[in-house]
Amino acid sequence: MSPNGGEAKQLTHFTEFDVLWPSAGRDAIVFENGGAIWRFDPETQQATQVPIRVSGDFAQTVPQWKNVAAQVESFDVDAAGDMVLFGARGDLFRYDIPRKEARNLSLTPSARELAVTLSPDAKTVAYLSDTTGEYEIWLRPVAGGEARQLTRDGGIWRFPLNFAPDGKHIAYADKLQRLRVVDVDSGNTVDIEPASATTSPSTPGRPTDNGWPTRWKTTTA
Repeated sequence: MSPNGGEAKQLTHFTEFDVLWPSAGRDAIVFENGGAIWRFDPETQQATQVPIRVSGDFAQTVPQWKNVAAQVESFDVDAAGDMVLFGARGDLFRYDIPRKEARNLSLTPSARELAVTLSPDAKTVAYLSDTTGEYEIWLRPVAGGEARQLTRDGGIWRFPLNFAPDGKHIAYADKLQRLRVVDVDSGNTVDIEPASATTSPSTPGRPTDNGWPTRWKTTTA
């Protein structure tokens, strides 16, 4: 638009992101679009992206040791008391108590793991991971190896997991007030306590112990 006023004229035609922070100079207009800097030439009526290269040591991207003791958010211990599995700073760790050795089981800097629980035979750890973009239930061998995604419906927040005594099922509650059971082999999920309008959203029914008779689970509401 002319400084003297008049009708506005559209100069750019981006469709994916908004044009932000335009700044005019003597012979060009610079602005941000889609995280990049662009230059608009009034003479040619063309906008071109400004290539930017930043050089540096980038010390923050260099692998480094981290003490995660203050960032442990969940843990589980095997029946013999020889091993502790815990989630800290988004990774899974196994600590061998007799040997006093710790091992990172997941090594996933691009994902966050949490809410660990150990299978009754202490061979498998179940946990929540946002590897896919949503938190899903995953299984990983305690001895090390590839993880296996168990669920694929992570559109709602899940509360901590709980293995059945036989290790064949995992129970959990979610923010929809459902108490659900997942088959460890197939990943099939069933509701054993559907959503209830009388249950408080902040305190849904949750698995509270390993007293699983074949059909029932103790919960709190």
